[in-house]
Amino acid sequence: MAGLGPAFFEELDRGTLADAPKGLPRVLTVQGERDEVVPPAHGHLIWEAAQEPKRLHLIPGGDHRFTDMTHRMDALRESLAWLRRHHNGMVS
Repeated sequence: MAGLGPAFFEELDRGTLADAPKGLPRVLTVQGERDEVVPPAHGHLIWEAAQEPKRLHLIPGGDHRFTDMTHRMDALRESLAWLRRHHNGMVS
């Protein structure tokens, strides 16, 4: 994986990256259920650590890059709706 160094993978192995949003509000996690890079369990950990409002949107059959255009459009629709709802004025 270009651009990712040893420190990233060490944190990933320890599971400490899931702690990043602990206590943050307005967290949207969009993840494919067949993500081959980030385990779907990681998305659940992020969601559990966040404060409300929070949402975990799993895309059935989706891979990490949402290579299927229907998965990509689902992620985009969900993201735009979330931004409109929780970050008023940031998205028109």
